[in-house]
Amino acid sequence: MSKSSDDDKPHLAGKVVTISDVSVEAGVSITTVSRVLRGDTKLSIREETRERIFAAVKKLNYAPNPAARSLRTSKSMAIAIILPEAENPAYAPIIRGAQSAAVENGYSLLVSYCGENQTADEIYRNLALNLRVDGLLVTTSQSEDEEILMPDAAGVPTVLVNRRTKAQSSFVIVDDSAGARLAVEHLISLGHRRIAHLSGPLTHYNSAQRVKGYTTALKEAGIDPDPALIVESGYLAADGRTSTQKLLNSCEPLPTAIFCNSLLVAAATVTVCRDNGLKVPDDMSIVSLHDGTIAELIYPPLSTVRYDLFEMGRQATFSLLDLIGGDGSEKKQTVLAPVEFIKRESSTVPRQVSVQLKR
Repeated sequence: MSKSSDDDKPHLAGKVVTISDVSVEAGVSITTVSRVLRGDTKLSIREETRERIFAAVKKLNYAPNPAARSLRTSKSMAIAIILPEAENPAYAPIIRGAQSAAVENGYSLLVSYCGENQTADEIYRNLALNLRVDGLLVTTSQSEDEEILMPDAAGVPTVLVNRRTKAQSSFVIVDDSAGARLAVEHLISLGHRRIAHLSGPLTHYNSAQRVKGYTTALKEAGIDPDPALIVESGYLAADGRTSTQKLLNSCEPLPTAIFCNSLLVAAATVTVCRDNGLKVPDDMSIVSLHDGTIAELIYPPLSTVRYDLFEMGRQATFSLLDLIGGDGSEKKQTVLAPVEFIKRESSTVPRQVSVQLKR
């Protein structure tokens, strides 16, 4: 069995514990230990062996040493995730998942947001060329036709998270079409026929997939989609207020249910409906994609489609680390299905809306 270098030698309780010590304790090769600890999805071993490795890690109190590894490999042992905004609660579990996978593999995770005065390309440039991160997790691309040029030009491995473009080969996304179908099918099952959708900008890949799922569910139920019931919105509360008021002002008759693209938009929709004299859910049922604490705290609690966004962050990070450790030529593509529809108090059977709106 080969002897380990000075890489990965943390000093714990006065003793240097190496990856070689772990391999001896577990009775497997150093390579196997390394691949298990970095979450190599291609490694095929018995679960008993995997458990033995983690038991050895715990017993010996082993942890990778990022500084030593960085010196030997000329890597920074840091990756970064770039987000379009800080307010959207959907990003919190993604960050936690990415952080979890990064730490397990001896990496640090930097979090960067696109501010009003900074373009995504400027952020890519700073992270890749100045901070010299080893890889990028990107959530800022929107259009399917968009090209992410800067990281590719700098030779920095990149994985898109909750985004997909034709030009970028590696991504981890949720099945937005399936999630939208779940939401709309739930409303149809309650008896709703006039269902509105506050979509994202229709040029965005995610938004287009949600509209696809929305229209598919309607057509399969024998309902002709009404273009007037699809209103473009952003993803934040201010966007939800504007788009909901636009919907209520423009539609006659009113819809009996609204399917929202995000929790913040849905929360704002509840408020705007109340401001217009509509009771939720008696006069207007509301459902949303994604789930989180906010869905349980607002009144009435929101019916939602839940995705495992923590797992999205983990899978994206594992894919990125595989690209960093390999030649970068293999595509890493993962599509996560919705976990479940969570029925809460914001959706119920429709009734004839009797409220006279101020127009």
